[in-house]
Formats: sequence, structure tokens, C-alpha cells
Amino acid sequence: MLSDLRWDKIVQIVQAVQNVPIVSERENLGTMASKDDSFKDFVLDQLRDLDDVEARRMFGGYGLYQGETFFGIVHKGRLYFKIDETTVKEYRKRKMKVFRPNAKQTLKSYYQVPVEVIEDADQLCEWAEQAIDCQERKI
Repeated sequence: MLSDLRWDKIVQIVQAVQNVPIVSERENLGTMASKDDSFKDFVLDQLRDLDDVEARRMFGGYGLYQGETFFGIVHKGRLYFKIDETTVKEYRKRKMKVFRPNAKQTLKSYYQVPVEVIEDADQLCEWAEQAIDCQERKI
């Protein structure tokens, strides 16, 4: 027979083990998605002064829309905005890169937004408005 003290210890260990969450490989794969979700939420918060901006899942990340106008992409912790000949110079001057979701695909009309712009809500809203204008001019 087990002593009461030993039995209590076993009960504590079993209870502790039962409270430990089991982490599967699938949950580990979700870590990148949760980081993208956090970044997406930050970007949306920074863009809160623009009306009707939302993120929709796409490209393994998110597309940014104002109403039905698609103007940005959140992908792997980076933000990309639509550009045209009137805005591309500022992105190139800052040595920003085009959106390249994989080795076989490049969207040359979307460039990465600089970190210092993302961190400044007013400036980010200005850049987003320019991206929205670029997309609306295209339509």
C-alpha cells in the first residue's frame, strides 16, 4: 500500500500533467500565422483614421481593402502598398522591395512599406491614401 503522503504526491503530479497543454506540430505552424495576425492588427490600428479599412485573408496573409478597393498586403510580417509611376520613386529611394510571395511570383505593383512609416500612424495613413488612389486610378 502507498502511504498517504506518497499518494498525495502522485495525485499532484497527475494533476500537473493534466494541466500541461499538448502542443502539436500543427499548433507550432500556427505561430507564424499568429505573428501575422498581431502585425495585421497593429497595421489596422495604425490605419484607424481611414474609413472602412479591413483585412481579408489571401496570399497566405491578408489583403487590405478600403471598401472594395484592394490597396495593400500583409504577408510574413511585412506590409506592402500598391504603387504606380507617381509613388514608386519614394519606395525606390528608400530601397524598398517588391512583393514576392514565393520564388516564382512577383507583384511589381506592390512595394514594401518602410518600418518608420508603419510606426507613424499619420504618415502610414498618407501612404495608404496614395496606395488607394493608385488602385482607383487603375480602375
